[in-house]
Amino acid sequence: MANEKKQENKRKKLYYDLSFVGTLIFLLFRIPLTNIIGNEGNGYFSVSWELYTLFGLFFGLVLSNVTGEMVRKRFRKNHYQNAANVLTTSLFSGFVLSLLGAAAIYFSSNILLEFLSIKLSGIGFRFIAVLLIFSTMAGVFRGFFEGTGTNIPTYFSKMVEAFVAGTGAVIFSVILVKYGAKVGALLFNQQYEPAFGAAGIIVGCICGSIFALIFLFAVNCIYQIPLKQLLKKDESKMMEPLKAVIREMTRLSLFAFMELLFFKLFRTVNMWLYIKTTSVTDGKGKIVQYLGSYHGKVLVLIGIAAVIVLTFSGRNTKRIHRFYFKNEYKPCWKFFCDDIKQIAIISIPFIVLFAALGNNIFTFLYKTAGKIEVTMFQIGSINIFFIPMAVYMYRLLRKMDLKLVLIIIPAVSFVIQTVTMYFIVKIPAIGSLSMIISETAFWGMVVIMELLVSLKTLKQGFKSKI
Repeated sequence: MANEKKQENKRKKLYYDLSFVGTLIFLLFRIPLTNIIGNEGNGYFSVSWELYTLFGLFFGLVLSNVTGEMVRKRFRKNHYQNAANVLTTSLFSGFVLSLLGAAAIYFSSNILLEFLSIKLSGIGFRFIAVLLIFSTMAGVFRGFFEGTGTNIPTYFSKMVEAFVAGTGAVIFSVILVKYGAKVGALLFNQQYEPAFGAAGIIVGCICGSIFALIFLFAVNCIYQIPLKQLLKKDESKMMEPLKAVIREMTRLSLFAFMELLFFKLFRTVNMWLYIKTTSVTDGKGKIVQYLGSYHGKVLVLIGIAAVIVLTFSGRNTKRIHRFYFKNEYKPCWKFFCDDIKQIAIISIPFIVLFAALGNNIFTFLYKTAGKIEVTMFQIGSINIFFIPMAVYMYRLLRKMDLKLVLIIIPAVSFVIQTVTMYFIVKIPAIGSLSMIISETAFWGMVVIMELLVSLKTLKQGFKSKI
């Protein structure tokens, strides 16, 4: 009885998930950055960033998840030498893929940005090619450490990356904004100023990724000492053929790619639909301002709140995983309900605060508060609940090994939100709100479907146990 009480008290202690701290740090830096580069700068940056996430998906960023899964599998079997070989193979594959991605970004930049009618994003977009290489290599090291059973190097490397990237972004944005103003004065185009400011954020991100990679490389060098001890206990009967490792890596990469594709794609599609639909009626400058306001203010503030919710909730996924595979469904159900209740309790005050005081928050943080951006912010505040719920249940369904479901759910949500965006953006009265309405539709559908699958899985297990 005393032991049970002790465990219950432990569970009631403050829960703090370090994995989101790096993201939170960088999002907080985005507030002063917006005051430096303005909505236009954020607009140019958002175009570059959304395209970067897509290129990264195709050219190496999924290797972080894949490396972690492959290393974890070998560590469980005490195949430490094969796990070390996975790291070597992943580093080589990541380097080659990211180089190809960097070349693809550099040589396709003019065509892509011409297609989107946002050519000045090219000033920063070409720097993204360099960022992709360092981010991919850092991601492989993170996956390796997570696979060995420790997340600490990942957490601290992300904090280092976020702090250096944020600081560097502020410094380089200030410098490049001034340089852009001079270029703009010479070419009689004021848009060069925010475009160069946006490039400053990307240069800062490159600095952050370099420092993160150096940090992870140093940790890996230190880790070689205990790894040598583990190699003495290696139970591998033979070294895995390189072909077998590459084949497994390719298969897992395909699954990881499909899981993440629609999460990375929907904002790019929405951005493209908005630009192409409104370019006839709105000037290019107004489109860039809208994109910057949406990506640089609305999504950033909602993201900060959502990350805080995730940082302090969802602590029971490991327990649910453990009990689920023991076929003990009653505690699974209890922990699942506790987590959802916790997410709701933390997120609802944010939703109420953002919906009621949106205008005041924007005025305080950004000195100005446009009517449309405040309305977008108020509508999108519901995502402070939806996003943490979607992330939490995504993690949970992964632990339940429901991989096919994790591909189908975002795919269906993507189709629904794209159809929503396609029709809403053409309605003059609400066209300016189309991106936030579609985004809310996407996260709402993801949450509903994930919740239905989770409930069905746990309920079936519970009934079969009875």
